[in-house]
Amino acid sequence: MLLTANSSSCLIQKMNQQIKRKKRNLIVIASVTLIIAIIAIIMPFLLKKPEQVKKREKIRFIRLVGVAMEPTIESGKMIRMTDDISDIECGDIIVYNNDKAYLLNDESEQVSVNPEGAYANETLVHRVIAKGGDSVDIHDGKVWVDGKSIDEPYITGETSVLDDDAFAGQYPIEIPEGFYFVLGDNRNHSLDSRSTEVGLVKKEQIIGRVK
Repeated sequence: MLLTANSSSCLIQKMNQQIKRKKRNLIVIASVTLIIAIIAIIMPFLLKKPEQVKKREKIRFIRLVGVAMEPTIESGKMIRMTDDISDIECGDIIVYNNDKAYLLNDESEQVSVNPEGAYANETLVHRVIAKGGDSVDIHDGKVWVDGKSIDEPYITGETSVLDDDAFAGQYPIEIPEGFYFVLGDNRNHSLDSRSTEVGLVKKEQIIGRVK
């Protein structure tokens, strides 16, 4: 078969057009595949609820003034605090605002009062002893949680109720959900959950945890 110059040129053009179409198709397919891959990667993050996305932890240093946490933390010492309070457990040392004192009435219902005295509206540091759902008792120089005395190698002195004890005559008490019972390690020189000036600590009052 003989091809003239014109027919040969037309054939070449058609071949070039076919090649260009194939290239465009390959580019489109590659682009779509890439987009699908990107969506597959980011979709789990887009579907997460806001509370499931963990915020970036912030660390800062604060100076502790007072002897309530001695000998664990000496007065005047700089302590490292994280703002991650998502999983506070018994034994953790927390930093909180004492803007309200939460006590229990005769029906074991939580009531709030405005704290008075030197600790009112101050930032305090104490150790979590019990949390919502736990039962707390104090007798024989020890702290009892859910009927068992807890081992506290970090404390100085025995644990006793205070003269102005917030829960005198109510022990054992059950801690309401969303609240914490806290004590200082220096038990004879600490105003903590035992005091009517502090009472139970509400989760919303907590600003950090010692790392």
